[in-house]
Amino acid sequence: MAIDPIALNRMCLRAAAAAGGHAEAIRAWAGAIGDAFGAARVVLWLSAPASSAVQCLVDWSGPQAAGGGDSRGGRTEQVVRLAVRPRPVLLTLTMPGGIVPIDPDLVADLAAQLQLILNGMAADERARLLAGALDAVDDGVLIVEARPVDGPPSGLTHASRHFGHVAPFAALPPPLDRPGVVGPLRAAIGRSLASGQAERVAVLDPRADGDAGIARLDISCLAPSGLFAGGWMAVLRDPEGGRQGAEAAEARERMFRALYDANPVPMWIYDEHNLRLLSVNEAMVTKYGYDAHTLLGMSLLDLRPAEDVPAVMQVLSTRARAHEVSGPWRHRAANGDTFHVEIVTHRLEWEGRAAILTAAFDITERELANRVLRMRQADSDRLLRVQSAILDSIPAVVWLLDAAGNVVAMNRAWHRLAADLGDTAPEIRIGQDFRGRRDGFGGAGGGQPGPGGVETARSLPAGMVQAVLSVLSGQKSEASHDFPVMVGTATRWFQTTVTAVVDAQGLPGGAVVMSIDISAMKRAQFDILAAQNRAIAASAAKSLFLAHMSHELRTPLNAVIGFADVIEGEMLGPVGVRTYKDYAGHVSVAGRHLLQVIDGLLDLANIETGSLIPDRQPVDLAQIVAEAAAACGTALRRHGARLDLLTQGSAAMEADPRLLSRMVQALIDNAARHGREGGCVRVRVDGTDIREVLIDIVDDGPGIAAERLHGLTEPFATPSGDVRTATSGVGLGLPLARHYAELHGGRLELVDRQAAGGGGETGLAVRVVLPRHPGT
Repeated sequence: MAIDPIALNRMCLRAAAAAGGHAEAIRAWAGAIGDAFGAARVVLWLSAPASSAVQCLVDWSGPQAAGGGDSRGGRTEQVVRLAVRPRPVLLTLTMPGGIVPIDPDLVADLAAQLQLILNGMAADERARLLAGALDAVDDGVLIVEARPVDGPPSGLTHASRHFGHVAPFAALPPPLDRPGVVGPLRAAIGRSLASGQAERVAVLDPRADGDAGIARLDISCLAPSGLFAGGWMAVLRDPEGGRQGAEAAEARERMFRALYDANPVPMWIYDEHNLRLLSVNEAMVTKYGYDAHTLLGMSLLDLRPAEDVPAVMQVLSTRARAHEVSGPWRHRAANGDTFHVEIVTHRLEWEGRAAILTAAFDITERELANRVLRMRQADSDRLLRVQSAILDSIPAVVWLLDAAGNVVAMNRAWHRLAADLGDTAPEIRIGQDFRGRRDGFGGAGGGQPGPGGVETARSLPAGMVQAVLSVLSGQKSEASHDFPVMVGTATRWFQTTVTAVVDAQGLPGGAVVMSIDISAMKRAQFDILAAQNRAIAASAAKSLFLAHMSHELRTPLNAVIGFADVIEGEMLGPVGVRTYKDYAGHVSVAGRHLLQVIDGLLDLANIETGSLIPDRQPVDLAQIVAEAAAACGTALRRHGARLDLLTQGSAAMEADPRLLSRMVQALIDNAARHGREGGCVRVRVDGTDIREVLIDIVDDGPGIAAERLHGLTEPFATPSGDVRTATSGVGLGLPLARHYAELHGGRLELVDRQAAGGGGETGLAVRVVLPRHPGT
């Protein structure tokens, strides 16, 4: 199965954000991964040091787990190592099917998300430890969030055990919820806000035994910090003292010591005036690498790099609140290593001195993660700038779409075209569907339904929409569509090409839509089409003219030939002068030659117009060839050539006898015309093949250059190019023979015998290949 990294990141982040706390968030996060991968079980193991056991953070089972079984029963376990600090976490997926490949970038993103959740869990644990420490001291501590500071409370950040029971985030706990307390309390908050110092206020505190006491509170204003919107802190002082108070104080001291010394968070107490360390816990000794004796001889500034001391002194000189959270700060260990911490401080009295209780929370990993995120964001911004520059340099209109069809980017060429189109421009916006909708394919848009029910934005061509959808849906890898657009009073043509963008698994991940202005090309195409139409019309007119002229010439020419034959044959009586009879013979020969040329022109015109259709019937090709050879006797005698005819096999076939006779006569006449004076024209009819009949006509003339053979079958072509010789003829013999052969489903082939290695023989060999039964 293919995992969409963006969808999985969103699913995990939303699941974690919707949870009630960090502990619930990590389980919801694991469940989101299990649902995305279709896993039956997801387990998070915190890898342990060599001396400790492996710790299970989360064991989540999905609906697929109800079927039972494990990896031995058809399920597989896939283990992914997440680089989380302070120790890596192993993500185990129990999959019903095979291993699912996971992209390394997706693994890095999951590790970053888990790091944030684990940091939150650690922050919750530190907050609980600090709350326990505050409960252990004599004084009660109440931290209230309010904005403005002297306005109504919006919630409780912390209420120690000294105050009456209060539900989470209630307005104020007893005794501050009594009537008449709000006025003095707000007045004290206002004074503290103005002076920057703690202000004391005394309020009536009814006891459970019916007696009434006085509760004295020190009020200090707190500035906003991080997610804390600002507010105030109340420190409740013990009003009674005495033996019970001392015993309680001693018990609290012991509890504080226990919490302080055993706290895993580095903590210390320093003198507020000279900044010397007065007490350190074991966690600080371990973290900073000094022994306790050395630490107690050091100053608070000795824990900081020298370059950070001026900033520390500036903060210490302006500190006015009893409780503060500050950072990030850099601290230095005994070995010279530096790490980032967040500092929480609280004013207290220690052995008769004004002192500061400090807790240092290591946020090095968080700062590193933030630095990596900032670097990635910078790289992403840089790539976006490069992408925008590349897109803007393209003269064509370009849109980038995501897998849902939403517009991710567009270039300046589109904005220029939209400005030219004015009110008729499609409503294309970044983050919306390319058809003008708000939420991709399923969003609600304001377009008009096009063909097939496809909704299109205003003036966006339906064919273009169909092309984009066919690519986004994976039906095609590329599609294009041409369409005209009215820009002012002019029509411009555009060609839109849609190219699919696929992910590593080959699944559709979006598309690039590029629209090129092809108006000039369209105009050229229209011009070419108009020229073609004119050429076709001119050719048709030429063919029609030739047909009409041929008919007009045949009638008087037949009369000339007929009268010449009458005179030559002395049909009406003897001719007085013998020379006149010879002249009549010449007129008859010339007339018949001219009639043959006219018939060729007429056939050529009919072939070009498609009106010459063969009248196929069973014929004997050998007999047709023999009759055509006999009809060419005059031409052979005129050129002093003799004919050699040979027939092999059966030459029975279906053909138009008139067209075949004209074809053979034209080829024999051409061979006699271009052969050697007194030479031989050889004609071979080969009927040995059951499917085809071959006619070979070979002369013994000088031959024709190989590069000119192809052009000889075009009308009016001559062997010597543009120069027409006495023996070249009109140039219709070979073209008409080729057309006659093609009308019968055959072909005509030309071979120069000398160029083909004819053993010293010269001349042109013409082969006609005719199917016995055309169309089969």
